[in-house]
Amino acid sequence: MEFLSEKDQLKNLIAQRQSLEAEADAIFSELTSKGPNGEPPAGIKTPLVDSEGFPRNDIDLVNATSKRGRLAVINNDYKVLMSKIEELLHRIHG
Repeated sequence: MEFLSEKDQLKNLIAQRQSLEAEADAIFSELTSKGPNGEPPAGIKTPLVDSEGFPRNDIDLVNATSKRGRLAVINNDYKVLMSKIEELLHRIHG
């Protein structure tokens, strides 16, 4: 296994961060945009049930739930990644 310098490690972490940001932006855009026929967006935290407690029929519930779950995973991964970047920056500039 090849040893990477701290600067190369930082470049890799920054590339991973950019990838997570791009994926999160795409998911956010999809969840907050109107549907192809003008349906209201699923939203990030809006209820997936109507006022009577039934599943909304104007959105793809499976897709919305899946995208929301992936966004939560990305947010957690992002926090860990930013912590690693911060630690590495301190080591490089320390």
